[in-house]
Amino acid sequence: MGKIKDITTDILLNLGFIEEFSTPEQSGEPQGFYYYTYEVDGNCLLITDANTENDGNYTIEFFEHETIKISNYVDLVDLVRVLKRCVVK
Repeated sequence: MGKIKDITTDILLNLGFIEEFSTPEQSGEPQGFYYYTYEVDGNCLLITDANTENDGNYTIEFFEHETIKISNYVDLVDLVRVLKRCVVK
């Protein structure tokens, strides 16, 4: 079995994640940091770890539910596909 594809910035943006920046003042980090969110109807549903906490391979969590972590590209693509399909308009 081949290597599982990493979750990179390009993948997140292609799936519809929004790039966010936490300034040094907000974060307490000297350089600040980037992270990515996925929103449904204007509400943050998924959030990544900070770019300073990884090596370019993101982990995704449900917002405010840190017990569910996604680090597998295929799982993330499947989840986003289901979310898009199930949103009631």
